[in-house]
Amino acid sequence: MLDNMLQTVFRNFSTLFLVVAVLMGPVHLAYTFTYKDVAQVEELHPYIENLPRGRQVQGVGRAVLADARRKFVWVTVAEVLLLPLLVGATRRVVAVDAAGGLPGVWDAYRHLATRRVGPARRMPSPAARLALLASGVVLAVVIGWLVQTIGLLGAEVGPDSARWLIAGMSRAIALAAAAPFALVALVAPAPAPAPVSSA
Repeated sequence: MLDNMLQTVFRNFSTLFLVVAVLMGPVHLAYTFTYKDVAQVEELHPYIENLPRGRQVQGVGRAVLADARRKFVWVTVAEVLLLPLLVGATRRVVAVDAAGGLPGVWDAYRHLATRRVGPARRMPSPAARLALLASGVVLAVVIGWLVQTIGLLGAEVGPDSARWLIAGMSRAIALAAAAPFALVALVAPAPAPAPVSSA
């Protein structure tokens, strides 16, 4: 099942990446734009936390950093609220791919409200689904961390005026690159049984 899930993700990666990026990208960019001073000094956050009251680095002190972290909760809330849309769009991409079609982002979102037609899908056992979902989540966390770390390293060496944008894009791209692994693991049907050959 893991093999089928990975094949589905890699075969449709660009579509699944865009399914996530269309919704999550603006959320992360809006947050980063709102707190661009905080994003500009991302690598200095551990030091800013230990500064005496009233001291700041490029306009960011302990209070501003704490406020930005509290407001990040709303980004998480937005992600949770958008999750059903992402699951529905991913389900459509997987279904179109399984039927031999070419899935698209707009098609995936356009069919969110339509009922599924056709034969019922075979679902794996609960234990197999849980193992597949755990594998997908672990892959998503590792890939997301790697992509975000690389992006934030790029923000450190980027031009000062664009650091906030590079940091925000890094988070959005990391999420869009990682989420397909967990989403496909969540919606993937059981593989079709192998045909029995008569000998």
